[in-house]
Amino acid sequence: MTKENRYYDKKNNRLVYINNKATDEYWDEHWENDNFEKLVRIKSNKFIETNTNKYLKKGDKILEGGCGRGQNVYLLQHIGYECIGLDYAKNTVELINKKIPEIDVRLGDVRKLDFEDNSFDGYWSLGVIEHFYNGYDDIANEIYRVLKLGGGIIHDCSYDV
Repeated sequence: MTKENRYYDKKNNRLVYINNKATDEYWDEHWENDNFEKLVRIKSNKFIETNTNKYLKKGDKILEGGCGRGQNVYLLQHIGYECIGLDYAKNTVELINKKIPEIDVRLGDVRKLDFEDNSFDGYWSLGVIEHFYNGYDDIANEIYRVLKLGGGIIHDCSYDV
């Protein structure tokens, strides 16, 4: 990415990329790859495993908001968690459901979760909230609503309870 396509926003303390808008079409194209299945069927990721095992117990129910290709959903299920992935890139979700039907990935919006209150023990979300330029209050409120009391949130390399 060339330097003129990004800048540092001092007021909000963030790096801003201005090349493409993060639409569902953009993400469908971004996640498309000839090695799609191989990229999803990852059975080890120390960062994901260490942080999940540190705060949640095997069998806990986790929602990954903005799951992209679903590789974390696959991994978390593989290592003993019940995991549901959610993404709004329609073609990507359809491809996941076609090629990797053993994982539960659904079409949806992290700002309007279609789950009951207190449904999840944990919530994973990596590289998602920064794409919402109008703020992330709606996302935070939905996370709070669907998490059980004492549930854990793992987002963008940090952990909150």
